[in-house]
Amino acid sequence: MWKEKKLAVELSTLMEEKRKLLEKFSLVQKECEDLGSLNGSSFEKESAEAPSLEAICEKLHCFKSDFEDEILLLETELKEEKSEQDELVVDISKRIQSLEDESKLLKSQVAEAKTTFKIFQMSEEQLKIAIKDAWSENSQKQLLQEAEEWKEQVGELNKQKITYEDPKVYANQVLFDKENQIKSLTERLLKMQDWAAVLGEDVRDDNLELKRSDSGNGALLNNQPEGALKNLIHAAKLKASLKTLEGERKQIYTQLSEVDKTKEELIECIKNLQTEQASLQSENEHLENENQKLHHKLKIMTELYQENELILNRKLTGEENYRLEKEKKLSKADEKISHAAQELETYRKRAKDLEEELERTIHSYKGQIISHEKKAHDNWLAAWTAERNLNDLKKENSYLRQKLTETELKFELLEKDPNALDVPSTAFGRENSPYGALPLGQPSSETRAFLSPATLLESPLRLSPLLPGEGIRGSRVPENPRDYQITNERGESISDKLTDPHREPSDTESLSPPWEQDRRMMFPPSGQTYPDPPLPPHRPRQQLQGRGVLAHPNPLCQIYQVNLKLQASHRVWRKDQTTIVGKFCTAPLPVNDNKKTVCLPEPVNIQAGVTVCRDLKITCV
Repeated sequence: MWKEKKLAVELSTLMEEKRKLLEKFSLVQKECEDLGSLNGSSFEKESAEAPSLEAICEKLHCFKSDFEDEILLLETELKEEKSEQDELVVDISKRIQSLEDESKLLKSQVAEAKTTFKIFQMSEEQLKIAIKDAWSENSQKQLLQEAEEWKEQVGELNKQKITYEDPKVYANQVLFDKENQIKSLTERLLKMQDWAAVLGEDVRDDNLELKRSDSGNGALLNNQPEGALKNLIHAAKLKASLKTLEGERKQIYTQLSEVDKTKEELIECIKNLQTEQASLQSENEHLENENQKLHHKLKIMTELYQENELILNRKLTGEENYRLEKEKKLSKADEKISHAAQELETYRKRAKDLEEELERTIHSYKGQIISHEKKAHDNWLAAWTAERNLNDLKKENSYLRQKLTETELKFELLEKDPNALDVPSTAFGRENSPYGALPLGQPSSETRAFLSPATLLESPLRLSPLLPGEGIRGSRVPENPRDYQITNERGESISDKLTDPHREPSDTESLSPPWEQDRRMMFPPSGQTYPDPPLPPHRPRQQLQGRGVLAHPNPLCQIYQVNLKLQASHRVWRKDQTTIVGKFCTAPLPVNDNKKTVCLPEPVNIQAGVTVCRDLKITCV
């Protein structure tokens, strides 16, 4: 942009210098003119200043050419820089697109990072809650309390154990004492072997043993047999008490074993809880480390995102400013284009209006031409009828003269010889008539068919279709290629014009009678029906053969249908309802022979006021 501005400034300076030089040049030219208009006294000064002025003019011309070259160079440079700037605009737009894509990717990544961070936050919160629950459940205080409780339970169990051990010791002491007593009793029993013989029975021995065991301190009774029995009873009681003590001891041992087992289980639970606490602490430390890492990553990502956002915002602001400048330029260009389009539309409207006016004038001129042709045709018909009436009158006059001469001859013959009536007067009259032999009983004008001068040629009738937007010219085609000139009734030559139908008529054609010119059939404007091609009138008779031709430059294979209609003049023949019988033939122009002529197989009967339609089936070659 700065290069373009610089070049624009240079261009403006050069244009100003050029303008100044042109002003100087104009001033010098004015001075030259003023010097040229001075008197002869200052001619020497002018002649002395002329070479300097010419040199100045040459210098100015050189400067002008140099400035023009520089302007051209600057224009080329401007064009090149514009092309480069357009390329830069394209590159910048591509970069903007890529940056937008990158920003979208970064936004998506940031959104994903935010979602992951939220997920991590949720997981962190859940872990914190779990850790809090674990801490609340497995805190040291609780563990200490439980340990104290277990210690208390263990102490109680120990106390119970001690309490259970004290009677055991007492029982052991009692047993020891009892054993000592038993030993003493056995010794005494051994001493009392002499008494065993007195008792003489085994039962007594047993009783003695029982008494020995039960006697305790009563062994020194006065009556030795009764003391022995008491000792035996006392021993049996001691055995029973010992058995009960042993059962109680066993129960105490089982309780102590159970207490030891529960103590071991509690120790194992404490150890497991301590291991779980250590694992949870390690997991907590690991999660805290991960949380710190994620916080660090999030900070880095947010910083990068902010930096990228700032860079993209700067780029976007620059591109937005550049885009606004381009939009301003484009708006100016659009205004110019719209102005040019409006001018073009106005020119088109003017052209359409001119075309419509031209078409209207053409249609009006065509209508005038048709009306003039109709008037000319009517005038020609009037002249033709007058001429025919004159000819008929002349012929009737000649016929009457012939009759008069015949009657005069008859009278003369009768005067000379009354028997001369037997001689046939018709042959005599015809031979001696100054007007030649004529048929009797009807006028000679009715002995032959008659067509208008446009259909006097002995050639087949060919009508071309009426196409929109074109006129057709009627021309006559002879059967033989050599018969291009035929004379009419008055001996005048009628030339068949087989030239280009679109050529302009000459002065001789415009001044010649309408039957010696090409008959032009104009087309009606759009929206109206096309008139049927008229055939010229003819002399009344029962059946007449009419032959004529109308030519058209279009190919024959494009003609599908032809309408034929006889338009008889009511001023000439009012009473007769005639018909024309003839062949309808077509041939491509120019007609040099009859090889390319195509005729319908059946003849065409045309009555006055009746349209006859015939289909054409000609293949394109």
